[in-house]
Amino acid sequence: MADDSETRNPWTRPGVLVAAAFLVVAVVFGVVVITGTGGDSPAAGPTPTTSTTAVSASALPPSTVSASSSSTTVRAGGGDQQLPRTAPPVSWVTVKTLALPVSPTAGPRVNTATVMAGYAHTPVGALLAVADNGLRFAVVDDWRAATRSAVADTPGRAAFLAQRAAYGTVTPTPGQLTQIAGFNLVSYTPDRAVIQLARAAGDGGLTVTTDTVIWGDRDWKILLPDSGTTAPTAALQSLQGFIPWSASG
Repeated sequence: MADDSETRNPWTRPGVLVAAAFLVVAVVFGVVVITGTGGDSPAAGPTPTTSTTAVSASALPPSTVSASSSSTTVRAGGGDQQLPRTAPPVSWVTVKTLALPVSPTAGPRVNTATVMAGYAHTPVGALLAVADNGLRFAVVDDWRAATRSAVADTPGRAAFLAQRAAYGTVTPTPGQLTQIAGFNLVSYTPDRAVIQLARAAGDGGLTVTTDTVIWGDRDWKILLPDSGTTAPTAALQSLQGFIPWSASG
């Protein structure tokens, strides 16, 4: 049986470093323990729901569109509804060591240290909403305001806020948080999109997260399950099946 120090320091456990890929948003659920600005680190929480099973590209669902559309263009929602087949042109900003994409056309229109919001009602807008907010809302200093802005107002958001309150300010160091390496738009309608992001750890290991966003309040919002758990994660063998996309080009 592992000793208490190993249990309480999952940052140093190889399986967590690769499989959980420093997903700080999963902190509340025991995947990783974050370091606050003061006091002792909290003990690990309940058993995580995060998967650590490696997946291959063949196991990933293909990109799809609304059942009412037989092409790769969805006709509702306004704006350019063409599903991206290449990496969208963006510039990158850094927030809490995370490289996050921004676009003058797809959003965010609001870009502060706390809030990134105002995304185009398009597939690319949905993609940027996931890329910018999938990790950021849990790690910025004012995580409550960030969560209320980025996450749909559901019981899942309330559960996340209640559980996240047990943790202090997050102070990641370079290399601790995974960075975007590619994407796969699994499904899209003007009301809902499911998007997978391939993420690269500092040691080169890859993971994939799967987020759902819904259109509401004139913006794309992350949808959390009622439990408040964040995006499921799995180890990834390669970027095959993903469109490469990263701040490094």
